[in-house]
Amino acid sequence: MQRMKTIYVEPTTLFGQFSGTGRYTLAMIDAIRESSEFVLSQDTERFTKHLHLSKQHPNRHLFLNWTLAGNQTGIAADASIFPNYFMPLAWPIPSAVTIHDVSFLTHPQFYSRKMVAWYSRRIRHSVENARVILTVSEASKNDIIHYLGADSGRIIVHNPDTPMQFENPIPVTRQPYLLYVGNIEPKKNILSLLKAFRDFNFLNPNISLVLAGKLHGSETWKKSISEEIQRTPNCEYKGFVSQQELGDLLMFCSGLVLVSHKEGFGLPVMDALNAGKKVLISEDPALKEIAGNCAITASAHSNQSIIDGLKQLSEPESPHYRESLRIQKKKWEENSPGKMLPQICSYLKGGTSFYMPKNNALYDKKLLNNTFAIASSVSYASVFGASISKSKLRLCHPYPATDNELRNSLMLLLSTYSKEFALENKNTKLILSTIAGKRNADAWNEARFRREHRKLLKILGFIPWIRAVYFSGGTSHQNSSLSRPDLDLLVISKKNYVWLSLISIRLLALLSGKKNTLCSNYLIDESRQEVFWQRDYYTAFQILFLRKVFIKTGTPHFRNQNTWIREFFPNLPESAPEQSSVKLKHTGLFAKYLNITLLFIFNSLWTKKGLKSGEEGLLWDAGLIKLHTKDHRPRVSQLFNKTLRKLTIFHDYAKKQQRPNKVEN
Repeated sequence: MQRMKTIYVEPTTLFGQFSGTGRYTLAMIDAIRESSEFVLSQDTERFTKHLHLSKQHPNRHLFLNWTLAGNQTGIAADASIFPNYFMPLAWPIPSAVTIHDVSFLTHPQFYSRKMVAWYSRRIRHSVENARVILTVSEASKNDIIHYLGADSGRIIVHNPDTPMQFENPIPVTRQPYLLYVGNIEPKKNILSLLKAFRDFNFLNPNISLVLAGKLHGSETWKKSISEEIQRTPNCEYKGFVSQQELGDLLMFCSGLVLVSHKEGFGLPVMDALNAGKKVLISEDPALKEIAGNCAITASAHSNQSIIDGLKQLSEPESPHYRESLRIQKKKWEENSPGKMLPQICSYLKGGTSFYMPKNNALYDKKLLNNTFAIASSVSYASVFGASISKSKLRLCHPYPATDNELRNSLMLLLSTYSKEFALENKNTKLILSTIAGKRNADAWNEARFRREHRKLLKILGFIPWIRAVYFSGGTSHQNSSLSRPDLDLLVISKKNYVWLSLISIRLLALLSGKKNTLCSNYLIDESRQEVFWQRDYYTAFQILFLRKVFIKTGTPHFRNQNTWIREFFPNLPESAPEQSSVKLKHTGLFAKYLNITLLFIFNSLWTKKGLKSGEEGLLWDAGLIKLHTKDHRPRVSQLFNKTLRKLTIFHDYAKKQQRPNKVEN
């Protein structure tokens, strides 16, 4: 498998007292460590320390449903994994989303209407937008297909973790006891378990029941179940326990009991069986799948069936138990996150809606000579109807070269291929002869263009949440026709104000009568200026040719925040990313959530029109808006290759490669 450089893992489940989903996230991170790197977002890093927290984050669900939805910080990753059902509203990075179970659809009676409605809406978004869906059992996969209409080919089933390892266990409670591990919530069938245990305990008073897990549910439910626990003899409620204490409880219990109505996997069952303990489970398909033929089963709806199951926990093992357990352990190992990660990564790497043009003339630096490299760069600029100044020509050269080498190669190009290449604007700019006449026919007049829009641009500067404006696209290349003078802009907004900036610019364009002229094609949060996606020659070329309109004090230059373009243009001056002289101010929760609310609104409107972030030339989230209804990369690549192949120098270069001689400097 080709190694992925970085994989983003959304770590909300690691906050505070994480449960099985948190353990799954850690297992996934451990698996990624073996072959790639993992990254966390800035928003989540400040809540995590060595991936463990001592205190419960008070806004965990708020974070999951709002901050996650907006992708508040840029993620520099090749792929992403969201281990807790949801992914951001508009997220362009190829993603895998884990849906552990859909019990809120199969058993909605155990959840509030509000929760069912919210999860149903968000989970369908995940299914529609994730490249691959992960789940933890074949039973859950079948439910996802049935209830969400997901394509089975996009679903990968794997275990959430390998069995727990027990180190130096010590008794932590009175023995003998049966053990329940998991959240204390309605779907776990705790009321039936307590009732059955009371009847069972009447005849077996020497054994107790230990419940380990957080109370989870409505306040009414929590109060009701607490009262049931208190009036159940020999029942001890431990609450949430650490991993070490959980291991201690498992090692010294007389058996594990998990008679849930619905499970996605059942980690405690795997852990208990691995520790050599007998297990009583319900007839839930996921539990039967993970336990195989190694567990005692009971009906979750029958009190007598659960009592009979509790009795069987003390009976001798069947003759085939050891062989069945060996088979199950082999399955657990084969389906662990580490074993399945290569398959997950192959799904994430396979194809993308973004087109990354690769052309030998610009990428094969071992074969490229200076003269042909200059011709290639000029040909690429010609696709945009642009010329290249001599100073920019050196900057956009594809490999290191001295001024003297470039000067000699340029003179050779102009003397040998004078019919195809020419100088314009007082011999300062190199251009293809085929487009020079067209540019003159367009009668480009930069001074007039600036004068016509000077007031409009000045007003943009007065908007406090707009921090910088650049000419981009055709405007930066100076190839617009005066018959249709579009003003292509790249706008840098104040942190958490990118969507308000979009509204402001559109209102200004409407009020000024420049609705079809003022084109804010790119809007970027000032904290997100480094481009992580589309790091290709096309993007690097556009960044190199940006032309500043204004930059407010304290805002770094966009080009200096994207030093990665030196991979394509190594002659750029060495410079570290600029640090703003004014630290970015905290804009407060109001601005943050207003920004995400506007994202929700626009995303909904654009989705209804059939538009989607990450498709064609569109890209948006809470800190980035890139508005092109068509991705120009395929067209640019085709035009470049077509233009280059028409040139005499291309054919001369090809002949030299067939019978290599002395390589020209």
